[in-house]
Amino acid sequence: MQIHINKVEDNINYIENKDSTIFIESDDGLIMAMNNFYALCYRIWIDKELPFDVGLNITYEISSGQCAILEGYIVDKGIDEDGQYIVFLNDYNNSNKNQQSEPYFGENSINVTHSPDMFKGAHKMIEAFNNRWPSFHDVFMSIIEKTSSKIILEFSEGYLGDKIIQVVLDGIIYEEYDESLEYFADQMLTGVEYVRRENSYEFKLFNDYQSHILPEGIELSDLRDIDSSIIDEIYIVEDHKNHGIIKCKDIEFITRVDKIKKLELEEIFKKLREGQ
Repeated sequence: MQIHINKVEDNINYIENKDSTIFIESDDGLIMAMNNFYALCYRIWIDKELPFDVGLNITYEISSGQCAILEGYIVDKGIDEDGQYIVFLNDYNNSNKNQQSEPYFGENSINVTHSPDMFKGAHKMIEAFNNRWPSFHDVFMSIIEKTSSKIILEFSEGYLGDKIIQVVLDGIIYEEYDESLEYFADQMLTGVEYVRRENSYEFKLFNDYQSHILPEGIELSDLRDIDSSIIDEIYIVEDHKNHGIIKCKDIEFITRVDKIKKLELEEIFKKLREGQ
């Protein structure tokens, strides 16, 4: 959809609570700190009303004729004395785009790139995570089934909390790994991505991390006499990037609760409440 951007300002100028952090009480009675994402958004005035939904479960892409791209969420929209506007939260964590820092004025296009309507089982999955896409950071992966035409993976722990997500990848077109699929089953993943293409889907696995190694000839015992403020400068830092991609004809997400993990977390929350 084509739009014309007339004006851009920081949304923090239009909200009462300008703090970057807000505190809310969870259903378990815990007081939690959260980012005040309304204070991090852009308020963008455009030439027409957008027929799009607002929220954090649909990702939009704004691109100009110069191919500059913003990708994120429309968290609010409305009309004021300056015309139609949207409140846009930029997703700086997107690893596929070289994003600009703010929208360009003038002619732009806006399109949906990620929506629960694009994936089987996604609506139920999002509902289980308070109407947000779950984070697959620090999760463990198990290979439930692997054939030439179908792969079933299961993810648990980490940011998934007491939920288990099974991902069914059907109609395998190709697989490509820096190591192998089995490699990811033995590691704590740093994330996954899933994208719908025109006639296929892509499911991506990530295990990116850093290792700190002492230079040759230096032992741990040698660090005892070194100022602690410079110890980090002695280590050699190595970046490790291990990626995998599975292209397939269909993806389905199956979400369920890990009852044992749920009881464990409830006990932890109970102790935290008692300590508040």
